[in-house]
Amino acid sequence: MPSTLIFLEQTHQARLAAIEELPEEAQSAARAEAEALATKRRSSRSKYHLKPRSNFDQTGARQYTYPTFKSDEVEFDPESGEVVELKVPGKTVKVPGNLSNRPGVLNQRHLKYHQEFEYGSVEQRAWFGQRNNVENGNSRLKDADREALGVAMRRRVRGPWFVELAAAFAAASANLARIIEWLKERLSLAPINRMNNTSPALFEGGLSTLTLDEHDTRNGFNAIAQLPEFQLLD
Repeated sequence: MPSTLIFLEQTHQARLAAIEELPEEAQSAARAEAEALATKRRSSRSKYHLKPRSNFDQTGARQYTYPTFKSDEVEFDPESGEVVELKVPGKTVKVPGNLSNRPGVLNQRHLKYHQEFEYGSVEQRAWFGQRNNVENGNSRLKDADREALGVAMRRRVRGPWFVELAAAFAAASANLARIIEWLKERLSLAPINRMNNTSPALFEGGLSTLTLDEHDTRNGFNAIAQLPEFQLLD
């Protein structure tokens, strides 16, 4: 793999740091150009990945073959300063598994994780975002301060049917809560925090400056209480 692709992330971060030194009006265009270049280079690293050769076995391992190169069988070696041919082994490798460069040397290199999409690519960001949504949804269902599906003492009834009903109602409640939060974030007139989360002043201008009498006048229940038929004492 070329050194420009090996050290892609370090080069990209250094470029972003240099952009911060530019005039403010030029930073946006330079940052967009740097991101586009990094995305293009990330996608070009995919051809150097190991290629799946089999399905996953019972232990979660999978066999791979080394990539084959068609248009770039040569590469520049920065250490020797010469152009060398790429020699790709023809054997397969298993992930997780052990690799060795020399006979008799075990565990010299250990391949443990398989990455389906190139890091930072459009596909990886999309799938990683979906995974975050799933984990966030699970935490909301199980959190003791929310639906508390993971707290057994909150649902004393036992049995498979009740568990399914509890899970269905918890999922519906969590979805409604997320919809309400989404609407509140977009309709609020000020940033939402723990202190003002339930304040009506978030959604109506000038409400936080009303006097006590003005609050009572706006309260519909107070107006009903002033009707003669609701007066208990003269």
